[in-house]
Amino acid sequence: MTTKDNSKRRKVVQSIWLGCVVLVVAVMLYGIIRYPHAPIRPRGGGYFDKAGHEFTEAQFHNFKTWEYCLFGSFGVLGIFSIPLALSQRNRRAR
Repeated sequence: MTTKDNSKRRKVVQSIWLGCVVLVVAVMLYGIIRYPHAPIRPRGGGYFDKAGHEFTEAQFHNFKTWEYCLFGSFGVLGIFSIPLALSQRNRRAR
């Protein structure tokens, strides 16, 4: 491969990685704004956060969905960090 091809590939990987970072930050900010007293846990026949606010079952499931999305977005970021790190390492080795 030529240096020009490697440069294009690196820019694509960096763009994807930056998109993943933006995704993680957006999902995290959504949760901080929407669920400031997280986590929401089932307790005594209802759903409560750390501050003692009560939530419905639908709100609890929405919280759990956000929680899974947050963990998943970190996983996606990690997956795309590997090629970026390898391309940086290969670039320094030359």
